[in-house]
Amino acid sequence: MEIVCTSCKSKLRIPDPKLPPGKSASLRCPKCKTRLQIKAGETQASPVAANAGDPPADRVLTAEELMQEALAAEPASSEDLMRESFELARLGGKTALLCEPHTAARDSLKATLEAMGYFTVEAEDTRHALRRMRYHLFDLVIINENFDAADPDANGVLIYLRYAEMNVRRNMFVVMLTKRFRTLDQLTALSKSVNLIVNSRHADNLQDILSRSMTDNERFYDVFMASMKKLGKV
Repeated sequence: MEIVCTSCKSKLRIPDPKLPPGKSASLRCPKCKTRLQIKAGETQASPVAANAGDPPADRVLTAEELMQEALAAEPASSEDLMRESFELARLGGKTALLCEPHTAARDSLKATLEAMGYFTVEAEDTRHALRRMRYHLFDLVIINENFDAADPDANGVLIYLRYAEMNVRRNMFVVMLTKRFRTLDQLTALSKSVNLIVNSRHADNLQDILSRSMTDNERFYDVFMASMKKLGKV
């Protein structure tokens, strides 16, 4: 279904299965940050009156707030998501979460990941991605910086990953796809709290770039964990 934000008139697309008949959900417009109330079958969202405890509309939400909104807006039950996570674990092998808004690029990336032996989950929007990460620890996350975000610097998935607990974040390899930065830009990767930057021009070479970068990352953590063991930290 497609709805219109009453504040900025932006069009928002919500997959029909996300909002069954007779159900409603609350979410924040990704462009103007107005909190909206959506009812199944309606094409126009209604603004929700702000409470005293609500964060200012122009403030970027924290990782915890993003996850709370994702959990509140997603009709799927926790049991369904846990079942999905168990199924991923049952399949064994490596898992990847793909956050790419463009169909052609998404299909190409998925084919590359499958060739590398990854079982891939395609995220539909920020909330879908966050809820899947809530119940499953993916080995690899690939995210276009413009995924479900008018402003790439306010990308909800990247914000969540930036502030994720270290014992969780350390076990995920995060790749940011971009048109703004050069591939293998280590300083930008550090500032964005991702493991690897890949310019979209080099997406066709992703398998080679990713394989080499992940190998280097594993070597680094082998040394890191050995040092931590010697210090009695693990």
